[in-house]
Amino acid sequence: MNKPELILIGYWHSHLEPHYPDPAWFVDPDWDMAERDQVIVHLNAGQPMPYAWMGLSWCRFRCGINNLGTGEFSDGKYVWPEGLVHYLETHQLRLPQSVVSDFLTPSHLNQKVDLSNVVINDEWWRAQKGWNPLGKSFLDELDWGIVTIEQKDPRFKQQQEKLLHDFLEKGYGVKNRLALIEAIVAGQKMNIKGRRFVDYAGFAKKAVEIGLESSFVELGLDEFFDQSGRF
Repeated sequence: MNKPELILIGYWHSHLEPHYPDPAWFVDPDWDMAERDQVIVHLNAGQPMPYAWMGLSWCRFRCGINNLGTGEFSDGKYVWPEGLVHYLETHQLRLPQSVVSDFLTPSHLNQKVDLSNVVINDEWWRAQKGWNPLGKSFLDELDWGIVTIEQKDPRFKQQQEKLLHDFLEKGYGVKNRLALIEAIVAGQKMNIKGRRFVDYAGFAKKAVEIGLESSFVELGLDEFFDQSGRF
């Protein structure tokens, strides 16, 4: 007997999954609020899949939310990640109309599906382009790389410490943050490897104003990780 097939939705592109669409393609601030709320209710009522993915999902709009969960949910026809609701609530996304229509009239919910014995198909979702093809949620070059920071003027140490702390605490995989800050304000030039540096452009602009100089160099995945798989 063939296994039931679930249609995957709500996964977004990254360096690791460039084949998925950009959520910015689906932003629609004019979407009817009542309809949006009904879709959100449907998403929140989904049944959990019997597994969880390794690694937390993070918001592709770089709003600072780096914990969108590891679970997946299903209504018997579609399957979506735990964090999909965040995009609708916070970033005004509208899902494709065929999905919205199914959510508003979910006749498929009457079908009982064993979620532990299904096939998940992501081909349809990969092909979705939304209605704003020029939209872009984040700059790829800020996703994996090295930020170089150097003190040029020691007169603003207190402001430098605060700015560095606010910036580095948001980066993923930035180790020994406090030691790095102490080294920079002591005059050392530091090369900091990490991921998802939130609002680097804003940081760089403020840094110049208080005597810091910085730059960012993108790394490919083969450069980012060492032979042991660590960075």
